[in-house]
Amino acid sequence: MKKILLSILLSISSAVLFTTNCFGQATLIYYWDFNHITATDTLNPVYSAPSLSAHFNYYCAYVDTLAGGGSTINLQLGDTAGSCLRFRNPSDSVVFHMPTTYFQNIQFSYAVERTNNGDKNNTVKYSVDGVHFVSTSTVDLVDSSFYTNYFDSFVLHTFNFAADPLTKNNANFAISITFTNGGSDTSGNDRFDNVALKGDVVPGLSVLNQQSAAPTYRLYPNPASNEININASTDDDKSVVVYNVLGQKVYDASATGSRLSINTSGLANGLYYVRIEEKATGMVTTIKFTKQ
Repeated sequence: MKKILLSILLSISSAVLFTTNCFGQATLIYYWDFNHITATDTLNPVYSAPSLSAHFNYYCAYVDTLAGGGSTINLQLGDTAGSCLRFRNPSDSVVFHMPTTYFQNIQFSYAVERTNNGDKNNTVKYSVDGVHFVSTSTVDLVDSSFYTNYFDSFVLHTFNFAADPLTKNNANFAISITFTNGGSDTSGNDRFDNVALKGDVVPGLSVLNQQSAAPTYRLYPNPASNEININASTDDDKSVVVYNVLGQKVYDASATGSRLSINTSGLANGLYYVRIEEKATGMVTTIKFTKQ
């Protein structure tokens, strides 16, 4: 079902790429349905708004999917229930990295349940720099440590960040969910499904109006050893930040011109993300590379 939906979306003209769903009149920015998993360390959404990309990292024994175990709660894009994602014990946390570039009044939601031996609670925090996380109670006045996962029954957790202006048009917005209260053995798990981020397009920053002018970039070599090179289609001023899979900033610089080189010899082996923001337009591009 998901492949069919994606084929339909890709065939729609860029003028109507955004899909509006019931969550007020908010626009869908990212959506994970977990019906298909293609990576093990960083998992990308099945839908991203034009010119944007997101991923999440998990810190637990491992993750897998449960075929037929998905939920009908919080379905988007006319999707149907399929698989859900299982965070297997012992488990610690998951971090969703979701740039809100072009958007404001951010809303995050997900369906969750647990097995009998799974962790009973979620502590949900958010970040505006991708590194430091604070309680959602700072914006919704609810203690985020009391979101309980019910045994063998999906429930919906929803968070609204409109009260924090720093979540608006933010390339570093992230959500961390820490598993607590149980889950110390290896037999249980917490199950997630239909994770969605929504928001309202910031007036004057509509990606639809800028889609044709979106810059393109080429990163090489990939995998990298001592250096990566980035060729850009524009000479405009831009900021370039490199993050590791923990969301930690390992490189931060301003650049001008169509070519940039970054020394990667001091980086540990693994996966990294380069986020390039055009200073004149605020347009953000994310490129993955591997250091080995």
